[in-house]
Amino acid sequence: MDKNKEALFDREREMLDDATRVLAAGELEEGELRDRYGSLLEHYRKLLHQSTRLISVSDRQLQRVREAGAELERLAWQDPLTGIPNRRSFLNRAESEVRRAARYDRPLTLILFDIDGFTAFNEAHGRDSGDDLMRRLCAVTTAVLRDADHMGRIGGGEFGILLPETGIDGGRRMAERLRAKFAETGAAPDGTGPRVTASFGVAAVDPTDAGAVKAAIEAADLAVHEAKNRGRDRVEMAV
Repeated sequence: MDKNKEALFDREREMLDDATRVLAAGELEEGELRDRYGSLLEHYRKLLHQSTRLISVSDRQLQRVREAGAELERLAWQDPLTGIPNRRSFLNRAESEVRRAARYDRPLTLILFDIDGFTAFNEAHGRDSGDDLMRRLCAVTTAVLRDADHMGRIGGGEFGILLPETGIDGGRRMAERLRAKFAETGAAPDGTGPRVTASFGVAAVDPTDAGAVKAAIEAADLAVHEAKNRGRDRVEMAV
């Protein structure tokens, strides 16, 4: 219960105590008035107690509503498995970055990567191990990215990275750097075991294109497929 409500009920309790003392002191003459006063006093005491309980419950319910609202808001943008932005949030950010790039005539590059053999890994080691692997790769990625960069989970073992103020060559260098970092990561939870690889696709985002985000994702996705077709564990540039 907040302080204002507590102060209100404190004043009401003081009034109740004063009224109780009046009745106990015999300041009212015996008879109907005294009996009615005592009855009303008892009724008021019960109402005050019930009101205090109801408001306490109401406050707890309000707190639960607020917590549930905060959780819903978090789930609306956050991928529950990895803790990074989900597809919806990532696409919203991409649209925002496209508008910014168009306004200031600045470069913007998109990287997509897909964990190689992720479905087979899940089947062999279980989904929990797959989830752990994704979380560790996300940690590796975010440690490499700049503060201005944005990462999101597109779906399954596929992730996207937005690189503001970065041209296509800078995007290729970032993708190669991440590819090398992934290769240093063991598939087992303790970092040992077979090395992890991913296939990368890099595409420039044209902010003058009305469908810039969709076009860049499609181009980068084709480059990812090309990387897989050419042996995986490599970076391909969108045509």
